[in-house]
Amino acid sequence: LNMTQTLFFDDHERIVKNRAYSYKMQDDKYKKSRLNFANAGATSLFTTVEDLALWSMNFKDPKVGNSAIVDKMNTLAVLNNGETFEGAYGQFVVSHKGHNLIQHGGADAGYRSYLGRFPDEELAVMVFSNFANSNPRRLAMSVADLYLDDRSEPKPAREERTFVELSPDHLKQFEGQFWNESNSLARKIYVKNDTLRYYRSEGNETALVPLSFNKFEMKDVSIYVTVEFKKANNALTMYVEQENGHNFNFESLEPIDLETFNLKQYAGTYFSEELMTEYELYVQDGKLMGRHFRLGSVPLKVIKEDYLESPGGKVTVTRNKSGRVNGLKVTTGRVRNLNFEKK
Repeated sequence: LNMTQTLFFDDHERIVKNRAYSYKMQDDKYKKSRLNFANAGATSLFTTVEDLALWSMNFKDPKVGNSAIVDKMNTLAVLNNGETFEGAYGQFVVSHKGHNLIQHGGADAGYRSYLGRFPDEELAVMVFSNFANSNPRRLAMSVADLYLDDRSEPKPAREERTFVELSPDHLKQFEGQFWNESNSLARKIYVKNDTLRYYRSEGNETALVPLSFNKFEMKDVSIYVTVEFKKANNALTMYVEQENGHNFNFESLEPIDLETFNLKQYAGTYFSEELMTEYELYVQDGKLMGRHFRLGSVPLKVIKEDYLESPGGKVTVTRNKSGRVNGLKVTTGRVRNLNFEKK
């Protein structure tokens, strides 16, 4: 296909001409986000927008492979219960504004990428970024919308919404930490520049605009979301309602007082038999840290007792019958409850 600028990065000592390094935002500063492995598979593909365009065109008129392989890649996988879930073979088959869309995104370190193909219109859009906070899919669909008409079914008209003005002092009564037990979701609400903010994680927060004295609309998200605060038994609760039907109840969460909380109970070495690797948890300068011999050290934030968060994911602490810490369960974007046993 003459993809002359494409390779799998399987040699970490190799110097790649014109390579873009990746970045993340931390404490309002740019930092390098390290890609600290070099193996081919679900990652480590180095390419360019121009080369990926050549790859995209190959799906219409295959020079590499054949139409039978392309058809199979486009076939939805069937689950054991007979249902499908938009996943095909190496790509996802979905729709966008009534058009057939075959797509896949990529994310590793601070790299973000997206390839979306509209086979019926012979249109493909690809977006690359080397900044972790970017959203290539949203950017790609913004480009596609310049070329495609909207064939989607009209959505029911939303009620006319009137926003109100609330004083900063009024907004401050909603500040605090919130917890959703069923999904292990921690959220923080705080006032910044006279605006209430809905904080999920570093670099991922949203402004809330008041609809009434206790109900707010979430701004700059792809669907209509409201956040409502109520007081029950002198405790503040938060209800997040989404137009897609995925709604969440949050209870007020008392922040951990690190001055009195015993962080050292989590200190120790934890081993994963599945990965044949270990992490060490230790306390330094009043903060809980996690360390891996290859990845270095990362901070661990205690959200509530036995529930920790790191820049890479969530950690649930497990205990034996006598209440002593005996392990960790680690969850990230692609891992659920990976078990680490305390040595």
